[in-house]
Amino acid sequence: RWAASPAELLNESSARSAGAKFGVAAAGGSRLEIEGDESKYGAQLVSAPFSLRRDTDYLFEIPVKIIQGRVIIKVLNTRRDNLYGSVVIEPQEGATPGGQPIVTARIPFVSGTEDLAQLVFENGASAPVRPVVAVGRAELFELGAASHTWTRAPRALVRAVQSLFITAIILPLVIAGAFVLARARRWPTLALLLVVPAYYFCVQSAVHTEYRYVLAIHYFLFVLAAVTISRAGKAAATMVVQSLKENFRR
Repeated sequence: RWAASPAELLNESSARSAGAKFGVAAAGGSRLEIEGDESKYGAQLVSAPFSLRRDTDYLFEIPVKIIQGRVIIKVLNTRRDNLYGSVVIEPQEGATPGGQPIVTARIPFVSGTEDLAQLVFENGASAPVRPVVAVGRAELFELGAASHTWTRAPRALVRAVQSLFITAIILPLVIAGAFVLARARRWPTLALLLVVPAYYFCVQSAVHTEYRYVLAIHYFLFVLAAVTISRAGKAAATMVVQSLKENFRR
């Protein structure tokens, strides 16, 4: 088990943003106040390293009171190339900054190899408002040996496939899928798949600019991308079958 009081988080942190402000407040120093800098997703505070056991379930619990803006709390290894878990903390709608409730942020995760990890507090794209958060005692609980470790190989395969879901790859597939449907004169299908994205592009984006409000677009665009992949797969299968037939005849 690892734990750090607000004072320890502040004094033993390995990195702090030069533009951020920090201070231990409340009775007995039970709260660390972090005012982030003006960056979009910059790291504001990085805790001292703590060790993890191999293939073990863990749970982080951190009392948090968000005053304004949005904050992301992450658990990363010291090389910053492995994200174990994260949580986004946002203010409660309808509550004033002074009336925001204290919530317990929970970050469950599973360790891989034995490693050193750190707790990282980052801005959550709340500009032009600088995020302000009050943090209590951070505690890491070791829950025991991880189950289902056999899923590591299939999860690695799924992760490799998911890494292809980037704009540079998906956008050409979407455009090609729309072209395939238009060439096949599947106008009702094409209109059905494009009406929601068109609404968001033309109307919704003028009112709401946050990413969460446009998540519905992707489900329709993924269908268009799937059309391209399906047609390409059928064409490849046809070519293979024809090649096998020609070789068999010879």
